[in-house]
Amino acid sequence: MDYSIIDYSEEFKPQIFSLFKKTFQKEMSEKFWNWRFEKNPYGKPMIKLAFLNDKLIGNYLVHPIQIEYNQKQLLSLFSMTTMTDPDFSGQGIMTHLANEVYKKAQSMNFNFVFGFANKNSINLFTKKLDFKQLQIMSEFSIDFNKIKHIKSDLICKKINYFDDSFSNLYDEQKLELNYLITPRTKEYLNWRYIQHPEVSYHCYEISIDNVLQGFFVLKIFKNNTCHIVDFYIKNSNTLFQAMISSIASFCKDHLLSNLTLWINRQLPLFSFLENLGFQSLEQPIYFIVKPLNQISLNPILLNYDNWYITMGNSDVY
Repeated sequence: MDYSIIDYSEEFKPQIFSLFKKTFQKEMSEKFWNWRFEKNPYGKPMIKLAFLNDKLIGNYLVHPIQIEYNQKQLLSLFSMTTMTDPDFSGQGIMTHLANEVYKKAQSMNFNFVFGFANKNSINLFTKKLDFKQLQIMSEFSIDFNKIKHIKSDLICKKINYFDDSFSNLYDEQKLELNYLITPRTKEYLNWRYIQHPEVSYHCYEISIDNVLQGFFVLKIFKNNTCHIVDFYIKNSNTLFQAMISSIASFCKDHLLSNLTLWINRQLPLFSFLENLGFQSLEQPIYFIVKPLNQISLNPILLNYDNWYITMGNSDVY
């Protein structure tokens, strides 16, 4: 099949949205596209498109996202919006598009690509595009009714903006939490949660004597579940208890029965939640990474225990 591959330009957005709807049976709005890709604080996406004559039959996209480890900034890319027209599946179009994107990324000295594959795409990424599957993601969850009686004297305050104190908290804590992590700066947090055009997040801060100690971000899912989409909090059972107490009240107020999050089991918060009765349930979501060059960090990069991953790292939540 004689198709051509070209770089993205804005004129192709309507065709991309149409292909997205045909592929996934749901809409992608221009507001979401502009927020996620045009207003991304880390830079513009790299997008390759496959055309058969004037018909768009494939799209592959990565966008820059900052990852830090041991106070070093790594040039990284997040993979999403992988799609081939169902009428042209199985013909290697996506493999071709993706490899063209990776060549460009390597020429720009990006270190790696990461993302979250589903059961339909995991074989493409691992068998044809040389991604490594690091983890099958698990929801760490509990029935809200089992934790509603947890009490705390600390008040978690709802906020509508992340200010400089959140960037300062990240800088203060990053040596203690030495993970591969997207820095929880005010720029990232406001873009990811406050400016999202389609999802309402509930953001809370925890302070003691007006000194910020941590934050967490909640999302209501299907009218019965509360996702802890993101959190960054100092290592203290007193703070953990304040967070869970506040979330329990939130669940009660919104008639939510389930509480769930993604959390690396290496974090102190994991043990605290496990003692409360949280349990892990695997999901058909696969955390994948593809190194783009030979850097000394690759052994660390390919070990999931070294990652600080929350639901907020995914484009789905």
